[in-house]
Formats: sequence, structure tokens, C-alpha cells
Amino acid sequence: ANRRVATRLTKFFPETALLRYHPPPSDKKLGVFNEFLKKNGLGYLDTSGSREMAESLDAIIRRNRDKVPYLDMLLPQLFMRSMQLAQYFCTGTLEESKWHHWALAFDYYTHFTSPIRRYPDIVVHRQLALSLEIEKAKKQAELGRPLTPQAQALLSQQLYNEDTVTRFCAESNEKKRAARICSDYSARLFQCLLLLKHEEITDGLVYEMDNKYIHVFVPQYAFIYRIERGNIGGGRRAVYDSEHRTLTIKWPKGAQSEQEAPKDVHDDAKSEGEMAQKDAGAAAVAASVADKEEAGHTQVIHIFDVVPVRISVKKNTFPLEQEVSFVDPTDAHANTLRWVPSTQKSVVNDVVD
Repeated sequence: ANRRVATRLTKFFPETALLRYHPPPSDKKLGVFNEFLKKNGLGYLDTSGSREMAESLDAIIRRNRDKVPYLDMLLPQLFMRSMQLAQYFCTGTLEESKWHHWALAFDYYTHFTSPIRRYPDIVVHRQLALSLEIEKAKKQAELGRPLTPQAQALLSQQLYNEDTVTRFCAESNEKKRAARICSDYSARLFQCLLLLKHEEITDGLVYEMDNKYIHVFVPQYAFIYRIERGNIGGGRRAVYDSEHRTLTIKWPKGAQSEQEAPKDVHDDAKSEGEMAQKDAGAAAVAASVADKEEAGHTQVIHIFDVVPVRISVKKNTFPLEQEVSFVDPTDAHANTLRWVPSTQKSVVNDVVD
């Protein structure tokens, strides 16, 4: 319906029809995505067209899903970063070669089917209704029947001029973008409220790392997080090996969290003797921690490893923000079940429709 209505409007209102176009993905971002596939031995994405791209992405997932966990959830999200947003436009403001809807592979496309929730659909309904009246008047004229003044006026009527339709499009694009941002923030906010009551320890798929950040995909929420290498959990640091693309974490026995770390031994010192005594205490604590670290264990994380992560909330920030940290895999709380999704929500529709 959307496609047929759009095609009709371009015939009756070639300069003032309200349509929707979708530009092709960013070449630069597609290059980044293909580089990610190449360096991880996943294959190459065919970027010659929308259908070829979709089929190529599905083929990559099918070939590699047995060796990379959650790949059918991760790759579509990474691919979507290359996509551009679909936009409403007035046909008189854009050359026809750019009217194409790339994702749907339609030459003409508009929004017609949901006038109860979208103003552009109402405008399209009005233009469609006028086109039917114009068509009726033209048929009467072709049959040689006399036209009423009202019918005669219809033959040259446009309903809206180009400036008005352009304004409708600009405001609708902005409102749609704002609604999408609001929806995303709302989902994150309510998740934060849930996590304030109960921190989550769940699976995290490490899919990228560098000298500063580790990028983790959490399939339980279908969210992507970034962990700073200097704060991977409990205030501990990790060593990144760029040659082998591994991350090494040294976990001490009974590792203390940042909240449980010893207080500064200089606090409330009242005399040189007390300070010396506390300095000695600090040295003993440091030695004890070092001994525990030596008695602990080492965790080596590779690309596409699934590891336990803790999702919590930064309580002293506004708005509330989530943070993710690694969990010692020997911790009893880290024995999480491997979560396997039975259904997958599309991440494409909100962007390209």
C-alpha cells in the first residue's frame, strides 16, 4: 500500500508529494565493518546492493554461528552502525534519482498505513483523496461532459505548496528522531531502576579490544558496552597483548572490590609516631595483597570469548548510567547459565522503515 500510494502521488503531485527515502549505507562505516569481519576471519560482506548485502550477512552468520556465540545477535547490531536514517521529503526539493528507498529496494515509498499515530500519513491521505477527485474530473473532461467550477478548479489544485510540505517533512523527521532517542533512553532508564535493586551477573561476549577499551556485547539485553582497561572490575588493571589480541587479568584470592579497599592509612593521623605506625600498617597491607595476588590466578580473554560480567548502575550520576565490569570467573556468582535467545527482535525496522 505504501509503495502504490507513493507511486500515484508522484504522478499527480510531482513537485509537492510527501514521500520517504532511505540513502545507502555509509561507505566509510561499511569499510570499518568489513575490516572487522576480515581481521576476525568471518568473511566479507557483499556491498553491491541491499539484497546482496542482506543475503551476504545471513551467509556470514550461518557459516560462523557454530564457532562464535551470539553471532546472529551481534553482527546485525554492528552492521546497523553503517546504516543511515530514512527521511521524509518533498519531491520538489530532491532530484528523482535520490527518491529511492535503499533498504526496501523501492523507487517510491511513503507512509500511508498509520494515520492514527503519524502526521505524515494524514498528509498523504489528504493528497491521495485529492488525487482521486482530480482523476474523476479528468475522466469527465475526457468524456466531453461539462465540468462544474469546483471540478475545473481541481485540475490545477495542489492542496499544499512546496514550502508547506517541506516544513511538514522537517518537523516530522525531527519528531521521529526525538521519539527514537526518548525510547532508547527510556529503556535504559527502566533497566537502571531494575539494576538498582539487583545487580546482574550475566554473559558478556568480548568482540573487540584495544589499548584503552574492551568492547562487550551482553546478549541478555542485546546491549553493547565499553569497559575501560584501567577499571575492569574491583579496581584491577589488565594487560592487553596487541599481537595476539588477548587480555590478561590477574585475579588475587578473595579480591576486594573498590568499595572494600583499605582506607588511606594517613587519615586522622595525630602524631609522627602514629603516622609511622600507620605507614608500617600500610606496608603490611600492601604485602598481604601482593601475597594474595601471587596466590591467585590469571584469566586470559580472547576475542569472542564469553565471560561473566557484572552490570550495575553509577549511583552518583544524572541521568543514571550503567557500567559493566568483569567478574572473577572462579567467583561462585559467576557460574551463570549460558543464555540462548529463542526469539530475536529486529534492530532494522526503527531505522529504515
